[in-house]
Amino acid sequence: MLLPFTPQKRAIYSGTEIPGISKEDERRMNIAPIIADGWKFELTDSKLLITSEQDSHSHVQLSAKAAFSLLNYLYEERNYLQEAAQRETTEEVEIKRAERRSQSMQDDEMSD
Repeated sequence: MLLPFTPQKRAIYSGTEIPGISKEDERRMNIAPIIADGWKFELTDSKLLITSEQDSHSHVQLSAKAAFSLLNYLYEERNYLQEAAQRETTEEVEIKRAERRSQSMQDDEMSD
């Protein structure tokens, strides 16, 4: 979960100034990365780097313009993405329930 007003994020909000930091330094400021579902997302020096946690050779680096276009695209498709994410979560929960039921049945058979 991203916290919108952490010190690392504060510099990216327009109108917010950090005393003692020039606008040039602010543009170069690195923002804390996030990790989600096996992928690391990191904004560094006006670039977005997306790296696989399993294979660091699997990565994509996007310019600020390309990252902004991606953000716009994802925003436009947010409803579809929300539904797909909910389906994935529901499927994961159902799989875990089935595994627990199976384990419980096996435990019951062994205790008989």
